[in-house]
Amino acid sequence: MSRPPVCFISYSRDDSPTHNDWVRKLGESLQHNGVRVILDQWELGPGVDKNRFMEKSVREADYVILVCTPKYADKANERRGGTGYENTIISGELYYQNSTSKFVPIIRSGSYELSLPSYLKSRIAVDFRDNSRFNASLEELLRKFHDAPRYAQPPIGPKPNYTSNVRIESTQEGHEIKYCQGCGALAGSRSQCHTFSGAHDFTIGSGTIYCRNCGAIPGKPSTCHTFSNDHNFATSKKDPDKIHCSCGLGIGKSTSCNLTFSGDHNFR
Repeated sequence: MSRPPVCFISYSRDDSPTHNDWVRKLGESLQHNGVRVILDQWELGPGVDKNRFMEKSVREADYVILVCTPKYADKANERRGGTGYENTIISGELYYQNSTSKFVPIIRSGSYELSLPSYLKSRIAVDFRDNSRFNASLEELLRKFHDAPRYAQPPIGPKPNYTSNVRIESTQEGHEIKYCQGCGALAGSRSQCHTFSGAHDFTIGSGTIYCRNCGAIPGKPSTCHTFSNDHNFATSKKDPDKIHCSCGLGIGKSTSCNLTFSGDHNFR
């Protein structure tokens, strides 16, 4: 079983007794939700070395919450008191590990401009100023510490096949060719299909390949007059000159057939 994440809370004890109570409430809420919290109100007692406690806590914690208020920012920037000493340690770690997301500022009071110490102004802070949104803001911290983002990045899918790089020479003399059954385009051509999807539907054939509706051979754009405007290809071993529509026209000719309602040929 993996150990719980460890979090140290840095704050200004000189703000007010009410502020100190709120910080303790935050620590209790985190502790009740699977986060080991290091808080001076629980850890320090008579005879304990405060400086060593702060150094060890900042160094060994997985995360450090900085409870930012205007007074906290002033003491941090001026390096005054315990808050100033803690921030000397924190800014040193940030200097050597600039990319770390270990240090998490939260705004308890005041504006972002006044409450964030100078070295934290580029960091994204969690807003705890509205007491009615305490649980929502707490969830942001818990998701961070438990590595459970609200929105997970989806996996990268395959590259779309917009065009084909296949190049196949085609003839009507019995050689194998690759062509689209829908529009007649040869492999490697950009799709101009008139199907709903607009995508080619390639197949491979040999012999004399022609459209039964309009007589076009593969490689020619569809000029069919059917409802879908797509070709309807067939393959024959016959000589191309011997394949005709019942109206007398040979393959490869534009439709001018009046025998069918649609105005298309009927080749065979």
